[in-house]
This record gives sequence, C-alpha cells and structure tokens, in this order.
Amino acid sequence: MSVRNSIVIIGNIGKVNVLPVKEGREPATALSVAIEDSYKAKDAAEWTERTIWAELIVAGDRSSNLNVGDMVSVKGKAIADAYLDKDGKPVGVLKVVNAQISVLSRKDKSEAGQKAPAPQAKPVIYQTQDQHQDDDNDLPF
Repeated sequence: MSVRNSIVIIGNIGKVNVLPVKEGREPATALSVAIEDSYKAKDAAEWTERTIWAELIVAGDRSSNLNVGDMVSVKGKAIADAYLDKDGKPVGVLKVVNAQISVLSRKDKSEAGQKAPAPQAKPVIYQTQDQHQDDDNDLPF
C-alpha cells in the first residue's frame, strides 16, 4: 500500500450487503463503517459528537464473518466522493478501496437471545484480491 494515500479507520460496522455477482467477476461485500468523532468549536463550551460513515467494498462474500456492530480496523486507500441527495444538496462520501479489514471485537449477541461467538486469539484479516504491496522505493529518504 502506498504511504502517500493510506488511511486507517477504527469503527463499527453499520451494514453488510453481498453485492450481486456480475459475469466474469467474483462476489463482493459492501460495508459501511461508523466512525465516532468529536470536536470543540472555538466559540462553544462543550464538545460536539458526530458520526462519520465510510463505505468500502471487499472482495468475496464476507457476510457470514462480518456482522453489524462488530468493531473493525480498516486500512486502505482513501477516496473522497460526492452525490446530490433528494433535495439537491451535495453530500460528501468517504470511500476506502483496497481495504484490509481486521475484526477487533464482536458485538455481544447474547442480548438478542443468541449465543455470542468465542473470543478470537488473533484478529481476522480480509484483503481485496487485487491488493498489492508497494516497495518503499518511492520514499525520498
């Protein structure tokens, strides 16, 4: 992964959707990850909290291993995108491509009457199939 455009995100999965398989392509999974952020404006006395959503696509069907509420670490290339909402206002979108996803913790499913999975000793890492590792030859030092 190039050092010039890389991002690391820690957040919770908001949705997991398996995308329809197109002819000649592998299955893929679309994820949204909620990133909690807070800031204090110059003229404000209190901190303001907000949620930023990041969209990512991961090669393969990961729907059985990634669940809504799981805390994940995402490493990849950041892409800024935008679209017009139904009122015609521009909305910014953060996308992550060539993503590696590590599951940091699972959402406790025992509250919903389901048995929670056993804790894992090592994070589960998923990579997109076309991901490659760059040599550090492009560094100026």
